[in-house]
Amino acid sequence: MEMPEQEVEEIRRKHEESEQYRAHVEEKLVEGALTAASHAVGILKSHVPGLDVSLISQGYACDGEAVRRLFEENRPMIEPFVEKLNLSVGDDNEE
Repeated sequence: MEMPEQEVEEIRRKHEESEQYRAHVEEKLVEGALTAASHAVGILKSHVPGLDVSLISQGYACDGEAVRRLFEENRPMIEPFVEKLNLSVGDDNEE
């Protein structure tokens, strides 16, 4: 059984809206990650002026298990920092 053209167009429209929303959310996630990383690096540089920020692009200097431990050990100290960033997925800042 064939769908009426009107239903097909409605599905296409909803799909397009969904794709636009997905792209918008992805853009905001990247923006949030950049904001958080910039703040973190800025804080570190304010305390350690000689910090070589290019080390970040080299990744971790340890194996995956050590990375997991570092993440778990540091998370309690990082959570308040992230809360202060006041990141949100709400529409309050929509253009």
